[in-house]
Amino acid sequence: MRPGEDQNPDAGWNLAKIAGMEGPKRTARMAIKELLKDSPQIAKVKSNYMLLFGPPGTGKTALAHALAGEYKLTLRILCTATIGSTFVDGRAINIRRFFVEAREEGKCIVLLDELEQIAGKTTEYDTEMMKGVQVLKEEMAGAPAQGNNFYVIGTTTDPGAVDGAFWSRFGEKYYTGLLERDERNAILKDQLGVDRGNLTDSDIEALASRLTMATGRDISQVVERAKGAGALTLGTLLESARHQYWSARIDHLAKMLDWCKENGVSQREIEKIQGDLRTLENSRDF
Repeated sequence: MRPGEDQNPDAGWNLAKIAGMEGPKRTARMAIKELLKDSPQIAKVKSNYMLLFGPPGTGKTALAHALAGEYKLTLRILCTATIGSTFVDGRAINIRRFFVEAREEGKCIVLLDELEQIAGKTTEYDTEMMKGVQVLKEEMAGAPAQGNNFYVIGTTTDPGAVDGAFWSRFGEKYYTGLLERDERNAILKDQLGVDRGNLTDSDIEALASRLTMATGRDISQVVERAKGAGALTLGTLLESARHQYWSARIDHLAKMLDWCKENGVSQREIEKIQGDLRTLENSRDF
């Protein structure tokens, strides 16, 4: 098996399908446009490395797919499933091979998914993880000199668990959090599709107003559960929401906030986390 997953561009993926995330979208657009026109700007260290961190289900991985679809680029994914090995040094070898093949691929997007799993903090006893992280650092540090032809997106739900030196390799870091009401409304309509039963636009807007603690994944699960219950009504959707285990948790975000304050994360992103914490604390129960 190749040490990376090749995902061909999907015509169904584009940036219009990703709610919010305007900062990451803008940063990625600029970098990928430079990459596609062979600009020397892309060769600058860190200029083409973006890290997304936040609760599960907030669109981090989806953004990588959308960018690949938008710009018709191959998406190559590095994750635990693609680099795992039972052989000594197998993890490091697979990571090295992944980047060799990414360079051979031509222009593409590289997704380093769940960094806490592939570039986590290590101890002297975890030699395989340690060797793998070292190779990742070398590849990230040496990419421009080796002829960088890919754009790198890293994702994590737990920035505090990522190796500190590897974290610093990323030039842009964005928190991906809860959705605004109009974004929740748009996702609800997309998930419900054209067959909405007796649901009115007012019903959908009312539900969007109540789902203040929801991520995109949460909304998808709420709708799917309601559809499985039979008649699709505001009542069945609210009942489904009452059984939802929300992806964003106060204890998780509070821990993330403390870590970000201690590790030089921009005030812009810290304020976003603080805003989400206030939203969760003030959210009504279902």
